[in-house]
Amino acid sequence: MTKFEWDENTFAKFAYLGDVKISKDGKKIAYVLTKANMRDNKYENTIVIEEINSGERKYVENATMPRFSPSVHKLTFVRPNEEKKTNELWLVDLRSMSAKKLMEVKNILNVSWNKDDRRVLITGFKRREDEDFIFEDDVPVWFDNKGFFDGEKTTFWIYDTEGEEVLEEFTTDKFSFGIWHGDEVIYNVPHREDGNLQLFKFYDIYAYKDGNSEKLFEKVSFEAIDSNGKLLLLIGKPKKEKISEHDYLYIWDGKEVKPLTERFIYNNWRGKLDAQGDVYFISAKEGKVTLEVLKGEEKIPVVDENAWIVDFDVSDDGKVVLLKQTDTRLSEVFLWDGGLKQMTDYNGEILKRVKVRAVNHFRYKSFDGLELDGWYLKPDIKEGEKAPVIVFVHGGPKGMYGYYFHYMMQLLADKGFYIVFVNPRGSNGYDEDFALKVLERTGLEDF
Repeated sequence: MTKFEWDENTFAKFAYLGDVKISKDGKKIAYVLTKANMRDNKYENTIVIEEINSGERKYVENATMPRFSPSVHKLTFVRPNEEKKTNELWLVDLRSMSAKKLMEVKNILNVSWNKDDRRVLITGFKRREDEDFIFEDDVPVWFDNKGFFDGEKTTFWIYDTEGEEVLEEFTTDKFSFGIWHGDEVIYNVPHREDGNLQLFKFYDIYAYKDGNSEKLFEKVSFEAIDSNGKLLLLIGKPKKEKISEHDYLYIWDGKEVKPLTERFIYNNWRGKLDAQGDVYFISAKEGKVTLEVLKGEEKIPVVDENAWIVDFDVSDDGKVVLLKQTDTRLSEVFLWDGGLKQMTDYNGEILKRVKVRAVNHFRYKSFDGLELDGWYLKPDIKEGEKAPVIVFVHGGPKGMYGYYFHYMMQLLADKGFYIVFVNPRGSNGYDEDFALKVLERTGLEDF
């Protein structure tokens, strides 16, 4: 068997999976398969559509953002037009795999289907697009994964996939996000105070229908993230004093906001509702990212192991498709239907040909007795030999190390370095008090 050496190009041998979806009837899954093209200096994306029972696969090249229609006969996807530097929204009939282009705009952030199997909600954004001048006065001009801002505004389009026309369009502040809730669009807007956006701390939540917006919540610290048409799932808190406070899940039935996960201590990253109102959610737990379901008052583990659940989706009948990653395995697709079943193994053959090191966990006491989690990777050295140590330090606050595949750590350990990484106070994955210990104390206990 040919062995591969770890180097700066090894990452291009791996397949990277993302944006996993399951159809409402629980019979099909779709996800994006990404490969690095080193020759052309770009990433190439393919949507894979798989029948769960038969394993039959279909492919849509140069495409991202797969979204099943409620009938499961159709799927929308986004395809970049590199020449025009725009994004095209396409629709494919899954029975014939014939496709048509629906719409072309500069930027698309998300697409979601209405229950009528016809209208879609498209979330995008518009900028000034002046080649000679960039101006932004709301936030710093640079932002993670966003590049440079330039007077950005979020734009929502309600689009008819049959008539191929924009039915409604409205614009809000940047960082807004919208979802269908029956025939209404619920959208979250960062709260403005004295003209300034209260980013990631306070939101106003609106309901939009037939050209009219109604404010449902003002200056709250949660956002609406999912709906099953009757219930609205919220993530955050009713009101935060500090941005670094934990996020929890809440349910809104149109009358009152009911807390769901506050009592479970750990910070939540995402949540989903099924048709019955069961709530599926991921939590950061001491270096793990777990997936659980709340059925009434009963919490049932879906995946709670030394792994990270990086994405998931839920069908109407409670099946879960998810991406699971460990310290020695990149993300692969798994299906949960009362038990966990692996659906893909894109990276298995490559991982057989490189040496992958498992992390070694340890706990230690800080100078004041506070117990902290740490991990290390050991290079290939003989008993009694020494090796240099590289200490990785995560950002945040509320970053978290743990049981996920870290390419740079694997490469450096293979080159003869010990790798040490820890979750100091202020990290995610512990109780809220632990996360807040570093606020206004830069360079003290955490250092």
